[in-house]
Amino acid sequence: MTTSTASPKKIQAASGLFMTIFVTIHLVSHFFLNSSYERADSIMMTLRRVYQNPIFEVLFYVAMISHFYANYHTFQSRSKIAKLHHKNKNDDRNNIHSKNKHTQTTDHGEYELKGHRIAGYTLSLLVVAHVIAVRLVPLVFFDNAQGFDYSFAAMAIVVFRYQSLFKLYYIVLGMAGGWHLIYGVRSAMATLRGRSVQGTTFPTPLKLLASISHKLLISAVLALGKYATTTEWTEHQKEWHKQFFQLFGMQLTKP
Repeated sequence: MTTSTASPKKIQAASGLFMTIFVTIHLVSHFFLNSSYERADSIMMTLRRVYQNPIFEVLFYVAMISHFYANYHTFQSRSKIAKLHHKNKNDDRNNIHSKNKHTQTTDHGEYELKGHRIAGYTLSLLVVAHVIAVRLVPLVFFDNAQGFDYSFAAMAIVVFRYQSLFKLYYIVLGMAGGWHLIYGVRSAMATLRGRSVQGTTFPTPLKLLASISHKLLISAVLALGKYATTTEWTEHQKEWHKQFFQLFGMQLTKP
């Protein structure tokens, strides 16, 4: 770890670990959708006392902005190093080819690291829109933002014209969050100890954990789509659904 990137990397690690609390809480409640709508909704409402606490929420947004800031600087540093490496490689291409003609090298954990970065870029694009839709809009347009439950996510699958794409959005967002969390916690803890996981083999138990997380998330989203057509919403929920989706220019297909 070079001096120029040490500070951004530690900011990235510390802010990422704090956001892990938020992501873990979200994923846990989502996983319970595999059990029942009522249980998952009850757990989410209980856990909201933690992540929608004003102090925690402010700290979360500070951590998220700090994470974006650190990511930008580490990305810039990686780009400069990659360009320098590419230039040196071209300059010495003939020598490298002659010396390593029969040698192939593969960095351990290379694919997992690429997956972690792709997940991070995906989250950067989707999380901002997600926060606007499920947090800022309820705060601005509704009198009880904490009352927003899983019924809105379930109804969105029905209301949205391209239902399969909306399910895919949920799945991609959840899987990206799960993988970024699992890889990121290991990487962040190493960074804060002055170490790096790059070039090391990614542990099999963590791969298994990620696989379980992905499967639970996919089945949870599929279950959520079914709940939209099998759950009887209260009149208050129906009215909120109508108001919420009208803000986005959408009409309900289910009363």
